Amino acid sequence: MVLLLHAGKVPEDLPEFFGTPDRFARMVERHPDLVVVLAHLGGWEMWNGVREHLIPAGENVYFDTAYVSPSLTSEESCDLISEMGADRVLFGTDYPWTDQAEEIEFVGEMDLSDREKRLILSENAKRLLFR
Repeated sequence: MVLLLHAGKVPEDLPEFFGTPDRFARMVERHPDLVVVLAHLGGWEMWNGVREHLIPAGENVYFDTAYVSPSLTSEESCDLISEMGADRVLFGTDYPWTDQAEEIEFVGEMDLSDREKRLILSENAKRLLFR
């Protein structure tokens, strides 16, 4: 089973966010066999926490690209993905909030190898879903 979760801040002005990188890192530590995909490259607008807590959290932690293009540049996203490893990133759009074609173009514009882009756009999802 693969568990997909919203990660990071939410658009509403709430006093607390529950899907934070440090909380997910603790969850993964308690459940090391759980495979999780954390939306928004692990934490929408909480990417420093992603670097600190989630990138080192383990091989069963994956990230998706959903709705990062409005907040991160192509270069910033590429840097974060390079730190994660493209083999841990899946394509996502967060539809209807973003347009799928624009999100594919966003990944295509990143300074990643063709192999890394194939991993993100299809191969990682196939590997996870058909394990």
